[in-house]
Amino acid sequence: MLVNYSSYNYLGLSGDLRVTRRAQESIARYGTSVSASRLLSGEKPVHRELEGAIAALLHVEDAVTLVGGHATNVTAIGHLLGEQDIVLPDALAHDSIMQGCQLSGASRRPFRHNDPAHLRELLTNARGCYRRALVVIEGIYSMDGDIADLPAFIEVAKEHDAMLMVDEAHFQCGPVAGRHLDGDSLEILV
Repeated sequence: MLVNYSSYNYLGLSGDLRVTRRAQESIARYGTSVSASRLLSGEKPVHRELEGAIAALLHVEDAVTLVGGHATNVTAIGHLLGEQDIVLPDALAHDSIMQGCQLSGASRRPFRHNDPAHLRELLTNARGCYRRALVVIEGIYSMDGDIADLPAFIEVAKEHDAMLMVDEAHFQCGPVAGRHLDGDSLEILV
């Protein structure tokens, strides 16, 4: 099997007959478009079924699906925070995370790459000045493959009453968040 790390089709399954057959069955059942945003009329029962299955798999109260990883980061960060908040992204976080931080209007304080000690220092100095704090890391960093020290980041976030968001786009809840996810450790898993 060839693994292609230069595309979103890592395992080449987009052309697999089993996948294309299921896609054809889904199109026949649901159509090709919801034709509107979910807010207006673009939600189908299958959306909530999928979100319920994801929540059950992760042992959390609920889940929300969006169109893709980039949109998820921009949307989640951009809409959860505001001007009275602070967001602390890893300095080497994906651009979609940085775009979400900018969209939010929150104060931004990036911390040195994969450095929980620097994050602790920033939170110690700034946390009391803001309503909410969000720390954003990637489980496995998309550009260099570094793995986050998730237990250390969970500890620092809890010490400072900060939410922790982990982008697991490059390792579907595998060795990084999967080992530490109990439904209470992470506020946001994408």
